[in-house]
Amino acid sequence: MDAPLIIFALTLLAYIPLACVLLYVWWKYGKGEVGVSLARVIFLAGSVGLLFLMITV
Repeated sequence: MDAPLIIFALTLLAYIPLACVLLYVWWKYGKGEVGVSLARVIFLAGSVGLLFLMITV
């Protein structure tokens, strides 16, 4: 396999579970807080942006 493909797969394998835990904790303990909602939106937008960047490069 190609080295960039392996790095991409390992990054996804580590990032997705950690991001899910972070989003779950924010959802469970930060309901109704404007700051937490804003942080969640910024985090998700950044995550999607990084995934798009990793796929296109």
